[in-house]
Amino acid sequence: MTSTVAVPSRRCRELRQLFQEEMDAMPRKQEHTNVYADALTALETAAHRPASVVNVADDYAIRVDFEFSRHLLATNTGSGLADDPSLIDDWTVGIYQDGPDGPVLLAQAKGRWLVDAYDATVAELVRQGVWTGGDAGIAGSAAEVVSGEPLLATVVVPDSAEGESAQ
Repeated sequence: MTSTVAVPSRRCRELRQLFQEEMDAMPRKQEHTNVYADALTALETAAHRPASVVNVADDYAIRVDFEFSRHLLATNTGSGLADDPSLIDDWTVGIYQDGPDGPVLLAQAKGRWLVDAYDATVAELVRQGVWTGGDAGIAGSAAEVVSGEPLLATVVVPDSAEGESAQ
């Protein structure tokens, strides 16, 4: 009787190696993702974009990518994310523009709550006039605070029965 042994392809071995290298470089990414699940969800809701835990220098941060080569980094210690989020005082949120020499900080704010720090950072960008185009649509309440007017209008669409009787 012959037995067949599955031998991983070269590409499969390369992918396994890349995955292992990422795990070695960020051994606590999943732990931080689990610990900060509520913060990730809150920031995703406020920014209308996916948020993830990323490796920054020798620590971790929460990152959100925006249009126009911009991204946000959120931390709750001087160097990254705290191991125990119940011990933090403030969140720091910075929004960066990718440039040829690396990311450039556009605005930064601190707040007791992550979403408050996010709103303050976006409000500063709106005030500076650099949060425009596609980004403006996701600014939400922060932009409204600066401009005094909602950026997005609410449109009520009648259901088909009402629409027909109104004609």
